[in-house]
Amino acid sequence: MQYGGVIRYNTNLPKIVLKCHYSVAEEISIATPEEASSEPVTEGEFEMVLDGNTTEYQQYSYLIAGDEDTEPLVSTTICYFENREVLRYHWEILMSAPDTPESESRKELGEESSTIANTPG
Repeated sequence: MQYGGVIRYNTNLPKIVLKCHYSVAEEISIATPEEASSEPVTEGEFEMVLDGNTTEYQQYSYLIAGDEDTEPLVSTTICYFENREVLRYHWEILMSAPDTPESESRKELGEESSTIANTPG
């Protein structure tokens, strides 16, 4: 499943590098357009580079999780700048079953639900 997000920011520095740590409730593999899928993990680290010439950071990844479940996959990410927490976000990702004739009917009626919800954490 592909997922992503946008962070809007303001800075007077030419570049900021945030060191981020994420954790998830069950093993997942993550891939980006630049990197192949990782071995299954429950936590990891990455850098978020914020360019001072823009005001928006976009991140897109692919998520590979275990069997589809009715419970959301919960992920929390904490980012640090100069060893101080500056950003924390929490995702609840609903892994949905492949389209079925019933779900196709709901789409036609405009009842398709979102599969990703960004919730405060």
